[in-house]
Amino acid sequence: GNNGGWPVLYSNNPFSSSQLLLAFDEDVANDTERSHTTEQVAYFAFGASSGSPTCSDGIQNGNETGVDCGGPDCAACPTCNDGIQNGNETGVDCGGPDCAPCTSCNDGIQNGDETGVDCGGSCPTACPTCSDGIQNGNETGVDCGGPDCAACPTCSDGIQNGNETGVDCGGPDCPACPLNYCGSAAANTTYEYIQSVAFNGQTNTSGNNGGYADFTGSVTFSADAGGSASISLTPGFPGSSYNEFWSVYIDYNADGDFTDAGELVFQSAGNNTRTGTINIPGTASLGTTRMRVQMQWNQYNNSPCQNFTYGEVEDYSLSIGASNRFDSDQDIDLALVEKADAAEVPEWTLYPNPARESITLRLANDANVATGTIVQLMSADGRILQEHRLEEVYSDGTAELDLSQLKPGIYMVLVHAESGQQVLRFVRQP
Repeated sequence: GNNGGWPVLYSNNPFSSSQLLLAFDEDVANDTERSHTTEQVAYFAFGASSGSPTCSDGIQNGNETGVDCGGPDCAACPTCNDGIQNGNETGVDCGGPDCAPCTSCNDGIQNGDETGVDCGGSCPTACPTCSDGIQNGNETGVDCGGPDCAACPTCSDGIQNGNETGVDCGGPDCPACPLNYCGSAAANTTYEYIQSVAFNGQTNTSGNNGGYADFTGSVTFSADAGGSASISLTPGFPGSSYNEFWSVYIDYNADGDFTDAGELVFQSAGNNTRTGTINIPGTASLGTTRMRVQMQWNQYNNSPCQNFTYGEVEDYSLSIGASNRFDSDQDIDLALVEKADAAEVPEWTLYPNPARESITLRLANDANVATGTIVQLMSADGRILQEHRLEEVYSDGTAELDLSQLKPGIYMVLVHAESGQQVLRFVRQP
């Protein structure tokens, strides 16, 4: 109106910690004063709430510090990292609408602090790694089995699994896989055949076997790696004699073929007994391997795997042992290897490791090599694969051992001296 108006403090206590109360007065009576109740035409409250917080209305109001939480009236707002169960949490710092789900360790999903499905973190079961060398998680064996790792080899389940290199064979756990050699045979033995084979003092007289005979299961010849063996081959003729061409193969590295360098070990031709000497390389794999004897009329066979018309083929087992073995009171076995005390002999180092074609031995501090020191290269199961007198392979402070004929795997080098012995392990890579 035209009588003027102005705000004034309202009530006996217009001030509080959270609000200010004002009234707006107007001299509506036009009597130069505003004492009439009707002259207080408006009221204002600054900072006042429209009502008390409900902690359940789905909005942040009142003294709440969050939606329906916090302040002096509502439950504390969850922080998910304060180490206590509060707010809408269903567990300590977990659960509810605001925090991560609480770990259950048996709900079939990865949640909470689990590092895998129902494993790791605060769960009692560690998650399997399949490569930590221990049986854990859901593994049924060391680093194998269960839903996460490769199947454990059984060596009898009729399938190739685990570390097997073939069906139920090969690898570190199962027996070695059998070798499959190529075939070779003659079609006609009417005029000639192999009468006998003598090897290193042992003779097998076979007679006519129709073009091929497999004696690997009944006849085993023997020789030493690094040594020599005599051979005598006698043809058989039902009638006239003919000029026969002989070829002998030995699978020196036991890899299932006769095609590696040096595995054609003897050839001779004539119509009577042929004799000679075969030098067994020191690098030949120790153990049982195969020897093939071919006799063909009128010409040499050009392949260990070839079939031909006239003549005969025979296969034998050959056991290759180590030469220059120790005396009986110095024989090496795995128990002795494991007890080898490196502190009793000058320290040797081996490099590179892993290796492929060769390894080098070096004597620490350029010490002198004792005469008679023996170096043996052994398989993981203790078979001696190579054996050398160290002075024969030692030059300019190092000794080099050839690994080209070894299959990939773990091997040991045993240095044997009068003062003691030292074992070094290495890995032969593919």
